[in-house]
Amino acid sequence: MPRLPRPILLLTVLGLCLRLALLLCAGEMELERDEAHYLSSALRWNHFGFYSDQFRFMWPPGYAFLLSLLLDAFGARALFIARLLGVLASASIGLTSMLFARRIFSERAAWVAGLLWCLHLPLAEYTTSLLTETLFIAVFLPTLYLLFDAATRLANSSDSNPSSEPAPSLSGRLLLAGLLFGLSLYLRDVALFLAPILALALAAAARGRPLLARCAPASLFLLATAATVLPWTLRNYEVYGRLVPIGSTLGENVYRGLNARYSNSDLMDLEAIRSAHGLTPLSAVQRPWTNALATDREDHWARAIRPYNTIDRLGANVELGKQFALARPSWFLRSRLQTLADFFAPVSYFVRHAAVGRYNGPLGEPLLVGLLVPWATATTLLIIFCGILGLCTGLIGRPQWWIVGGTIAYFTATALLISHSRFRLPIEPLLIVLAAGLLTGSWRRATRGRRALALAASMVLMFFWWLNAPLSYSIIAMAMEHTP
Repeated sequence: MPRLPRPILLLTVLGLCLRLALLLCAGEMELERDEAHYLSSALRWNHFGFYSDQFRFMWPPGYAFLLSLLLDAFGARALFIARLLGVLASASIGLTSMLFARRIFSERAAWVAGLLWCLHLPLAEYTTSLLTETLFIAVFLPTLYLLFDAATRLANSSDSNPSSEPAPSLSGRLLLAGLLFGLSLYLRDVALFLAPILALALAAAARGRPLLARCAPASLFLLATAATVLPWTLRNYEVYGRLVPIGSTLGENVYRGLNARYSNSDLMDLEAIRSAHGLTPLSAVQRPWTNALATDREDHWARAIRPYNTIDRLGANVELGKQFALARPSWFLRSRLQTLADFFAPVSYFVRHAAVGRYNGPLGEPLLVGLLVPWATATTLLIIFCGILGLCTGLIGRPQWWIVGGTIAYFTATALLISHSRFRLPIEPLLIVLAAGLLTGSWRRATRGRRALALAASMVLMFFWWLNAPLSYSIIAMAMEHTP
């Protein structure tokens, strides 16, 4: 493996130092809902020796298992150690982002991507929490890079020697990619259905080979992934009597996303604080388009209580949500557009946490909040806007479109179910890569058709920002005032 350039290593170290400073300045923060659920699952595993579902969810076991090990080893310091592991794991995100930018664009683009990764607070902020996003992306992003490298090699060898078999080094990369992809599913199951898309990307990259040679790389990747998730899949079958790979969260998300009240998970804590202080709810500042999505309360359907089998109960929720959406096709289309607008809105967990006063350390001081909230908002706007333009102008060839573009499209599609800024996080490193490509010249090299596509995409993005502008402004203003 060639040595990494010194600027890339220095930027990785700089990003780690900034994230460590962010962790130390955040102070002891009260656990939020999902963080508390992860901790309670870890405590049950630690004390009783088994992993139980969360009744409304069946989360993958990886993070709870890690927390249970840390509780055994470090006791009361386990939560800080878990956050510190997130800081260290974030090096994988930064390094892989720079390698992506160098491979797709240039050395200069890699440096720009490294700077954007260092300075993008909404991505760095997750290292201060007990959420799984940082660890998930730290394992998932190298998987994409390995597959991208393999697809590029397949495309190049197909042009020169269509009948050649995968080389041993290529097979090793594919097996490692499958192993890492399977491990990432133990942290978050959201990427489960991305596996066949990535396998198709490998087959598409090998176009021009015999059928068996085209299928071999995809089969190796899927086989390694299946072997990794098989043990827990068999465990789920033993416990629930159902073949469920890793976990299941779809039913609860359907309850929240396909129901009478339009749900934006970013607003729950903010609305609770404003209600406690007798202030105008944030829903009152939304566009009429958004307010019209709240259907009659009589239409609201309740979660399935029976059957008691968690898997079947979540499946019943999915059926109830499908019936609700099919009976209201116009509402479904309008609400999904609103969900897309929420997905690309320039708000983030950092801004939300500043608005609710979650930071108890120096990071919560009014002076720092007044400086960092505009910074976080500006980097979010920059990365989303330039990333979308870079997506339209910078990707060339089947591997780039299938691996990078397909992953962005997949996670955007998964976010159509329920509004939550966390769902954007897995694609933010890729948007950073594409933004770096745009800032280093991909627009100049693009064809006229690509530029027209980029302009059309920017107009759609502007519409989404306009649709969410009153709500986004209210959240940012709430954070800037540092008071509810």
